[in-house]
Amino acid sequence: MTSTAAASTTVPATGAPSGDPPPASGRAGFLAAGDTPFWLRMPEFRDRRTIDTGSALILLRPDDCAAILRDARFTQWNMAQVERNPQIDPRFVERRRQAFLSMEGLDHLRLRRLAMVALTPAAMNAQRARMRALMDRLIDPVIGAGRMDAVKDVIVHYPLPVICGVLGVPDEDIPFFARTAEDWVRWMWGGPAAVPAALAAHDAMDAYMTGLIARRAQALGDDVISGLIRAELEGDRLTREEVIHTAASLIVPGLETTYSTLGSGLYLFTQHPEQWALLARDPSLIPSAVEEILRFAPVGPTLERIANEDAQVNGLHIARDTHVVLALASVNRDPELFPDPDRFDVTRTPQRGHMTFGGGRHLCLGMHMARAELQEGLGCLVRRLARIELDGPVTWSAPLGFQGPRALPVRFTARA
Repeated sequence: MTSTAAASTTVPATGAPSGDPPPASGRAGFLAAGDTPFWLRMPEFRDRRTIDTGSALILLRPDDCAAILRDARFTQWNMAQVERNPQIDPRFVERRRQAFLSMEGLDHLRLRRLAMVALTPAAMNAQRARMRALMDRLIDPVIGAGRMDAVKDVIVHYPLPVICGVLGVPDEDIPFFARTAEDWVRWMWGGPAAVPAALAAHDAMDAYMTGLIARRAQALGDDVISGLIRAELEGDRLTREEVIHTAASLIVPGLETTYSTLGSGLYLFTQHPEQWALLARDPSLIPSAVEEILRFAPVGPTLERIANEDAQVNGLHIARDTHVVLALASVNRDPELFPDPDRFDVTRTPQRGHMTFGGGRHLCLGMHMARAELQEGLGCLVRRLARIELDGPVTWSAPLGFQGPRALPVRFTARA
């Protein structure tokens, strides 16, 4: 796959090469069916710029995907389907419009600028000791056994206490989030049938956050919620409702994405033990290893947008209401950005050219938190486990959810 400058672009927006059967729509049009990791099922698209499925336009090249993410004419596909579906409770539609992840326009930009004041790399670095301590506590009960299900015994229990601790949620309230998180996000791929449970989860989250933020406002600390309450730029502050919605948007989406990424990374290291040995010899490679996992095995292989008007993007004509699928997994394998892109290499440089965190105005708000969390979690695993290999069959998440192992049995040797 090669990047193409706008001046030399002549490929039409639609139409597969003659003789190619049209793939299915949306994400399924980019990936072959199966229950194995998607990076083992990716077709070869490096001679293609687009795929027209008949109901979606899939973009495969970095310049095009980056341009769409910067372009305000393209907004989130999932939210558009919620807004246009008369079967969905109007209360849920309004609640999603208020959510940071769904917002657009000037309100979104203002909220993002204010929230980033509390989510800097320095603020996340202050939480690293807490992250390390939690991972060590999770590993301690299994370290003597020499085998474990890495996902069920350790990894799945890591993100929620970390995020809650970073935000300033008391430990005793963590079970509340464990109960509500799954329903909170299920609407994204569950359709209208998932909306009632999602709305109930949103209501419960809002009610909880309202009380927590009121208490925190009386005794500010060094946590992110305190930072959001303090956040101010040029005399502008977040409203109480904006603090509530931003905090909720950080907690729930960051759960499955983090443990899926860490689980996929550990699986990759069972397939590439020489890379695990490199990390053991040189822990300074941990940050680049995290970036390589994010590049090679992003939890979401695509992002989906809708064109709100006719648009020309890098010479492509994209008609209004086109469902645009950004094939991030393909972008992350672009050989001009990543030489020998199908090789998993923790020493790869530069490490941050991937698009796993998206881009443009919707670049992941919690990416500094995610990077710190993944680095500390992986670092603890490398420090505690000398050798790691598979000890049984691996099972993977359902195709429409985030990609990651759900069972990862391994045997290992503990480091002295």
